[in-house]
Amino acid sequence: MKIATAFLALVARQEITRRKAGCLLFLFVHLISGCAALNNSVKFYQDQPRRPINWREYTSD
Repeated sequence: MKIATAFLALVARQEITRRKAGCLLFLFVHLISGCAALNNSVKFYQDQPRRPINWREYTSD
């Protein structure tokens, strides 16, 4: 809540333009969604048992 209030105060004082504010908001949303996707990926693969590497798969064309 403090971050949102500070962000709105900056926009209200017009220290950053609306375009920059929109870009920052866009990047912030993508950062949060990317972190959530990584967290879900870690949780998914945490329960999967490790399997040996199939070297023929990597060395064949």
